[in-house]
Amino acid sequence: DFCRYRTKDLKKRTAMELEMLASKPQVWDTMQVLSTLNRMVTQSEIMTILRDDDRDPDNARLHDVLTSEVGLVHVQYVLGYFSLVCMCRMHATCGDYHTALKTVELLDFRSSVSDQVPMYMRVTSCYITLYYFIGFSYMMMRRYSDAVRTMTQVVLYLNRTQHLTRPYQYEQINKRTEQMHKLISMCISLCPQRSVEDSVMQHLQDKYADQLARLAKGEDSMYEELYGYAAPKSIYPAVPNYPEANSREIIQSLNQQFAVLQTEIRQQHKLPLIRSYLKLYTTISAAKLAAFAENTPEQDLRAHLMCLKHKTIGLLKTGNTASGSPLAGQVVSSSNVDFFVEKGVVHIADTRVAPTFVHYFTKHIEKLEAQCADLSSRAA
Repeated sequence: DFCRYRTKDLKKRTAMELEMLASKPQVWDTMQVLSTLNRMVTQSEIMTILRDDDRDPDNARLHDVLTSEVGLVHVQYVLGYFSLVCMCRMHATCGDYHTALKTVELLDFRSSVSDQVPMYMRVTSCYITLYYFIGFSYMMMRRYSDAVRTMTQVVLYLNRTQHLTRPYQYEQINKRTEQMHKLISMCISLCPQRSVEDSVMQHLQDKYADQLARLAKGEDSMYEELYGYAAPKSIYPAVPNYPEANSREIIQSLNQQFAVLQTEIRQQHKLPLIRSYLKLYTTISAAKLAAFAENTPEQDLRAHLMCLKHKTIGLLKTGNTASGSPLAGQVVSSSNVDFFVEKGVVHIADTRVAPTFVHYFTKHIEKLEAQCADLSSRAA
């Protein structure tokens, strides 16, 4: 917040304010903050413990250390552990998404599929923050399926434990949940996927139907609106040269992350239309598909088909990598349409997933139980 404060509305600041800011450049300096966090991690030796547990998951050394008697050593380990989460957050807000994921790659993610509760899940706000920034980093690295899976996990957890939320956290958690829903809707629009959690998809269709329709049309203004609300606020990591500060350059650097995403959106402008026609056929000539796609020249259509292939193939956490490092993954296609072109004909594979009715029945069972409870209370 202070980094944003010292770079905001510099032209409206008085000479005294600018002089005060210029006289104390070390206050919340980005490099000093990162250095402090890194020093806490190094001195706590938490990385050694995490590496040991990564090599031998049955060792559970981290679990033993964090459940030991509270003392100076215990506090050091805890501070070192949560400093890693803070470093992930800082790198993500600075725009270094690979380093953000690299910072937390040794955390106890494997514990989420074992009997031991991961340390970050013991503090609800930490769990939400960690997965929110991991999910956002995935989205900016074009790993949309992993972003949806990561944020969906938190959204479902919050839905299950809503009744346990402390009153003072309720508003903040609701806002974060809404932010994640909007980021998920952006990811689904950029990369439609084979399997999205039914309850999450139903919530998006019920609450954000208009936004989803506008995203499907590729409206830049809709993407910008959702990104402005749901994405973490970028920070300007350097200290401005106040006497010669250029507010326009600072604003441009802060908007650079959305500019990168906007380039990705514009590259996919034709893809939703092409994808919709591919779903209707098992084979279709490239010339016919080009005529359907707003009379696009056939050569340009081939370029769009290559773009569709490129945009939907990337790293995805599956199988053995599903519960490991955030950077792990296998190169696979995450698209709900698979195809290849041979001799001017586009062949589309049948990748339809059998529909599930879990959410439909769950929703109506809940309604029935609510009605039965209401009738019982009236009868009493």
